[in-house]
Order: sequence, then structure tokens, then C-alpha cells
Amino acid sequence: MSKYVLVNVQGVHDVTTKVFDNDVKLYEYLEDFFEDDDEYTPDDLMPCGEVNLDYQTLKVILIEEK
Repeated sequence: MSKYVLVNVQGVHDVTTKVFDNDVKLYEYLEDFFEDDDEYTPDDLMPCGEVNLDYQTLKVILIEEK
């Protein structure tokens, strides 16, 4: 089973993480996050990737469990 970690970095000290058990829940979360953004979509981060927004970096890390 794989897990997905969404890392949101804003500035130097404001880092948040959120763990998802499957890609569907992550994709739905990212759809809401990018709802008003014309530049990026969830596909830019899936299954793992990084985007830089205004003073914010979003990164998805895929952790595969064996």
C-alpha cells in the first residue's frame, strides 16, 4: 500500500504536511486547492511532483510500502 505526503512550505518557518492513504483522496483535496488557479492542476503534482506558487511551494511525495 502506498501513501502520499503533501508538503506545503510558506516562507521559512511555516511548513505543513498532510498524509493521504490513496491517490483519489489526494486528488480531490488538490482539486479544491487549485479551484481558483488557472496555472496549475492536481496533475502537476500527481503521483509525485512540485509546484511553486506565490511565496509557497507544494510538493507531493510518494511513499511505497512493501
